Order: sequence, then C-alpha cells, then structure tokens
Amino acid sequence: MLQLLLLFSFFMPLFAEIFSSMAKIKDVLELVQDYDVKVEFFDNYIRAQEQYLEYLSEILEVAENVDQLLSKDLSPEHPAIAFRYFNDLNVIHRLKNKVDVFLDEERNNMQFDSEELRDFVAELPTEEDLNGTALGITRLKASYKLNVSDIANGVIANRPSRPLTLPEILDMIQYTYINFEEVKGGNILKFGLDILYYLDRTWTQLTEKEVAEILTLQLKILSFGGCICTHEYKHLLSSLILLDPNASVPSNTHCISFTRSPDCQYHREEFALDRILETFYKLCRNEPVNPIAAVVPYLSKQRHLVCKYVHNNHPYIILQPVQIEYLNEDRPTVAILHDVVSRRERTDLRLHALDFLKRSTVTTIKGRVPSPNKISQTMIVENAIVNKYFPSFRQRLLGVTKLASRSFESLKVSNYGLGGGYTIHLDLLFPAVKHNFTDTTNNRLTTMVTYLTDVENGGATVFPDLGLRVRPQKGSALMFFNLFRNGTSNNFTKHASCPVLYGEKWIANQWVLRNGQEFAYKCDLSNEW
Repeated sequence: MLQLLLLFSFFMPLFAEIFSSMAKIKDVLELVQDYDVKVEFFDNYIRAQEQYLEYLSEILEVAENVDQLLSKDLSPEHPAIAFRYFNDLNVIHRLKNKVDVFLDEERNNMQFDSEELRDFVAELPTEEDLNGTALGITRLKASYKLNVSDIANGVIANRPSRPLTLPEILDMIQYTYINFEEVKGGNILKFGLDILYYLDRTWTQLTEKEVAEILTLQLKILSFGGCICTHEYKHLLSSLILLDPNASVPSNTHCISFTRSPDCQYHREEFALDRILETFYKLCRNEPVNPIAAVVPYLSKQRHLVCKYVHNNHPYIILQPVQIEYLNEDRPTVAILHDVVSRRERTDLRLHALDFLKRSTVTTIKGRVPSPNKISQTMIVENAIVNKYFPSFRQRLLGVTKLASRSFESLKVSNYGLGGGYTIHLDLLFPAVKHNFTDTTNNRLTTMVTYLTDVENGGATVFPDLGLRVRPQKGSALMFFNLFRNGTSNNFTKHASCPVLYGEKWIANQWVLRNGQEFAYKCDLSNEW
C-alpha cells in the first residue's frame, strides 16, 4: 500500500470550479463512467500488493525454518546441516532478488499508470466544488422555499433520488457554514438550523457521537448568527456537556437578540430580507409582486401588450419576419424576440464554447474576480468568429433592432452551474453615469439575452422593479434598453437570473454599445426611450 500512497502524494489539486457549470459537471460524470477506475488502477495495485505480500510471506516462512534450525543445532561441521543452512539462506537470497525484479517492474508500471491517473484525478471535483454544491443547495432552498425534509430525502423539484445520509447532511452544513462571511450568512444560518432541527425530530437511531456533532453545529450557528435567544443556546449547551464533558464549546459572544418565551429552545426568528431581494425571490417562484416602477411618474403608459411581426426590409428577415412580444405596458421597453437563433446555431454555439468555459467574474475595485453572486462559466466569442460562423444569427439581430453593427460587442456564451444564477445587477459598463449623450463614456445601450436551451425548472430572468419574469425559451432573445435617449442610465432595468432548480441553462449575451448609433438610435435631451 505504500506505493499507492506515494502515488497519490504526487497529485496536485486543481482549482477546477466544476460546480459553476452544469456542462462541466456532465463532462466529469461521463469521464468517470467511461474510465473504469476500479479495473484500470485500484485492482491492478491491489493485485500487485497481494503478490508483494506473497513474496514476503515466503521469505518469512524460510526465515522461520532457519530460526528453528539455529535453535536446535549450530554445528556447521556437519555437512548435512551446513547444506541445510546454505539452502535455506539461498532461498531467501533468490526470493529477495525476485522481489527486487518485481519492484522494478512495478515501479515502471506505476510510473506509467501514475501519469495517466494523475491526469484523470486532475479532472475530478475538488473541495472547492463540493463547497460550491453545498452553497448551491442553500441558494435553491432560500430562492424556492424548498422543504428541508425533501432535501434530506433527496427530493428536488418533485424528482426523487437516494436520501442523503447523516454524514452527507452534516458535511453539507459544514461546507455552507464555513462560507458564512462570504455570502453574508442569513440564508445559510436558516438552512443550517432548519435541517438540524429536522434531524432532531426524525433521526432516532443516532450514536452519542453523532448527536454531539449535531449539537456542536447548532451551537456554532447560533453563536455566529446572533439571532436566537440565550435560552436555546443554554439548552443545547447543557445537552452537549452531558454527552461530552470535554467538548469544544463555541463562544456565544455574538448572541445579541433575545426572545424570552417558555419554549424558547424551539424558537427561531425569521431572517429578514430587504424588499428588492424579497421581490427577486417572489418573482423566481412566480408569485405576484408590486413593482415600484408602477408608481414612478415618468414611466407613463407606453402601449398595450402586443405581439407583432417585423422585417424592417432587412434581407435576412424580410421573407421570415421576427415576432416581437412586448412584455410590459410601462417604460422601459422589455420584449421577447422569438425564433432568432436556429437549432443548429444553438448547438454549434454551445459546442464551440464548451472547451473554453471559465468561471464568470464581476468587476470590483480589485479587478475582475469570481463572485458567489454569479455562479456560471462563460466564454467570449469574438466578433470575427460570430461573423464567420454565425452570420445569420448576427444579421437577424441587426435586422430586427436596426442598430449599427460596428457597436456590437463580442458574444458572451454562458452556462450555469448547480443552483447557478446571477443576483440583481445592471448591465451598464458605467452604472453611475449621469451625464447626457455628450459624455464620451461608451455605455451599453441595449441587452439581448439569447436563450440557447429551455430550463425545466427555475432559471428565469426577472426585473424586480418592473415586476417582470421571463422564462427561458430556446431560440428566443430577451431584449431591453439600458439607457434613456439622452444617454443616461435607468436603474429600472436592474435584472437577475434566478437559480436553476432543475435542468441546464445556456445563454448568449449580446450587448450593443451606445457610441456609433447616432443615426440608428437618435439622441434626445429628455429621459425618454
């Protein structure tokens, strides 16, 4: 087994971030399925170690015979005894040489296998990926109000799977807990407590060690969250001390909120969400909301909701006009462009991007960095590639929007991971711009989110301020304007991508910059669309 341990000591961890792309998750599972790890590697090493132990056992047996001879007769003058000594010792020598040859051969085989196995292991999920999947389930629980008993029993979106074991549940809580600071904690604390209380009620055949582990986790979450009464903390602490007097007890110095009710040990306060985040979650669940844009004076009625076909005399769509469906009666304009990407284009875009996907990033004062608020992987398809291999797709967008092609940014293809989504944000490159169109800042005039796949459950694009929810529909594009006619930004285009509850979500984002649209989208001094 020493060789096997030495082999694994050469493995270098890879920051793969597989969890942030469902396509990458599928690739890894297909790799494991195609690659018979058990037969190719571990069985071979086990057989080799068994052969090695067999040789050592033979040497040991002969050595024991020599010991017995030495204990009875040390007379080398006797020819028969001398022959017996030399024969047994020579057997040991031959076996030792045999072992050396065997080890040399195995060392060469191991060197060959280790390189192949190292490459294989480098493709496997890391601890970062396990961490990401645990956070993804936490995100899904908060967004869609999933029942913790369903999660524990392996049921997501009414789809059953094997129930989680107790160690798996505790690992999930541990991985979410260690990220409390990164994601600001509220949903994680609630998820951790809910599922731990579920274990209290349903797990009846636990060992004392397992119960102590659950109690310790509860105390850690309570002391860190500062949202549960001291009675409950004392109740859990006393229970833990009874089980394990030497237990490491978390500090409760952060506990600042007290609720003095008789059954306090079972009371849990709800974690408050700000209004816009609450609206985001409600829209993801397709619940009714009261959009704040409805009471803003300048967002006057623009039109009744209509669908219409347009071709704008553009040669690429004049024989097959594009259907536009307007989604909101109030400004700003939000519309769906139906069937602007063909099935072949959708497939080719996904295949083209698949091998080049990288973890999505956001812009901060430290530059572009990965964020827990954006769980996806992306790949930039340069304009030269789009114009060469996907000319019809680009021409359809040009024909229906009548915007100038020189201001089209490169296409950005994205694939969302487990629980993947993107919290509320603006698409503007410079969100704080307040100047009119004379400003030299080149901002994003319009966004077109092209859906390359349907999503079975979740994954909607929502506009909290407008109260709009758009379900992904493959082949269609969601289009909205980020700027007023005078070039200033409008924050009512804030939008978000709901976490994917079940299925796979691929999109291609097409942004069009303002500069260069002077004739296609005429400027105005007013804040009109």
